Formats: sequence, structure tokens, C-alpha cells
Amino acid sequence: MSLCTHLADVIEALDHALDVRWREFGTYLRIEPVILNSIDANKSNVEGRMLQLVEKWLGHDNGTGDLPRTWETVVQAVKKTGKGQLAEQLAQRYGMQLSGQ
Repeated sequence: MSLCTHLADVIEALDHALDVRWREFGTYLRIEPVILNSIDANKSNVEGRMLQLVEKWLGHDNGTGDLPRTWETVVQAVKKTGKGQLAEQLAQRYGMQLSGQ
């Protein structure tokens, strides 16, 4: 399992595919609702919300859950949002098998 360590890598990999579903994606990363609400209140556009969401998650900020900061975690969260094709592409890119196939 490779670690996610760079904000730019995650944002580039997602390629804006989940920007409008940033809150759902954050929920699947186990980010607490109070954090999601704070992001929503502080950012006026969806791109900024996604950027702040991933930044907080990678930084292990309080309220961002205990899931490992790995590509596997990102891929599984993407899959749960209904973006199966993107999840598959990311899984292939990062050398993993999607669970539940």
C-alpha cells in the first residue's frame, strides 16, 4: 500500500471528477461533519472545498478519521461515491485490486 503524501498528487489523480461530490467523498474518508461544515462555510467554490478537504485529511487534522492515508483508501472512497470507472483507473495506476470485484 503506497502512502498518499502530496496534496497535488491526490488532486491531480481525482482530476475534478468528485469536486461536486466533495462532501460525500469526505464522508467516506470518515471526516467528521463539523469539519465538512467548516469547509463548506469557508470556501465559495467546489474546487476549493475539495482542496481543503484533501489537505486536512492528508494532514491528519483533528476530526479527519483514522483511515490510513493510502491510495487504497482514496480508491475505496472514490468507488463508494459511485465513480467506479475512476476508482478502477486509480487502482490500476497505483497497482492495486479493487475489493468487491
